[in-house]
Amino acid sequence: MILTNLITYKIVNDNFENLNLKKQVIIEKIKRYLEKNVHLNINMKTLASEFYLSPNYLGDLFKKVTGMSIKQYHNKVKMEASIMMLRNSGQSVTEIARQLGYDDLAYFSKCFKNYFNISPSQIKKNP
Repeated sequence: MILTNLITYKIVNDNFENLNLKKQVIIEKIKRYLEKNVHLNINMKTLASEFYLSPNYLGDLFKKVTGMSIKQYHNKVKMEASIMMLRNSGQSVTEIARQLGYDDLAYFSKCFKNYFNISPSQIKKNP
C-alpha cells in the first residue's frame, strides 16, 4: 500500500513538474516573440491566437510566471530597445519611436520618461 502511494505520488509530481516546464517553455517562446516583434503593437487576441491559447489563459499564465502583464513586458522590451537605439544609432527620436511602433511621438516620449525618468531627447544629447 505504501509503495503504491509512493508510486502514485511520484507520477503526479512528475506530471506536475512537466506541466510547469511546458508552461515555462510557452512563456519563453512568447517573450522571444515579443522581443522579435518589438516594432509591432500586439494585442492579446492576436498573440493568443499565435500560440493557440485563449487570451484570458495567456494573460493569466504570463502574469503568474513573470510577475508582469504581457503589455508591461512588451513595453519594457520597447523601452530597453529604444534606449539602445538612442545611444547607438544616428537616428532621430522620431525615427526610433516609429520603428518601435509608436505613431505618436508625444506618447513615446511620455512612456520613455515614465520608464527612465529622463526624456529621450536628453539621452540623445548625452548618450
